[in-house]
Amino acid sequence: MSVSTGWKPRVFVSRIVRAALLDRKLYNEVVADATATGPALVIVILAWIAVGLGDLDDGGLDALAKIPAWIVLGLASWIVGTHLTYLIGTKVLKTPQTNTSWSGLARAMGFAQAPGILRVLGIIPGIGPAVAVSFVIWWLLTTVAAIRQAMNYGSDWRAFGVLMLALPLYVIIVVGYLLLLAQG
Repeated sequence: MSVSTGWKPRVFVSRIVRAALLDRKLYNEVVADATATGPALVIVILAWIAVGLGDLDDGGLDALAKIPAWIVLGLASWIVGTHLTYLIGTKVLKTPQTNTSWSGLARAMGFAQAPGILRVLGIIPGIGPAVAVSFVIWWLLTTVAAIRQAMNYGSDWRAFGVLMLALPLYVIIVVGYLLLLAQG
């Protein structure tokens, strides 16, 4: 069943909140809703803008100049992370019930970044590191929920296993990009 919602603001905001609250029905909805690809993309962009703004406390106004680079990193990590997750989830840890498309998984993974929008709170002096750590934990939880629902797994543990297999490769890519940013 595909539920078309387009860009209704109330639905968009509701979906962001539901994604952040680990609403499994939400992840099923966005997997099935091809019109949710644009909103997933917007969530990724907003989350990574928030990362850049959250760095203002540490980097001052120089951090503003890096926001476009953060957006590129966010988009690249979303695409690469989805590819890695898709390959591992459909080839390495596939179950008889595993049934997903790359685009459905990408939408779920995009919505899983919803808590990242709160990274903007890192701008408040003294709480940046706590916000960053909290986001990583929250992101792990939303990503496991997204993978479980998108892959039609019966357990969070299998979804967590997929994430843990994909994460080292993902981290290498992100760290490599950050090192390139630091040089330029």
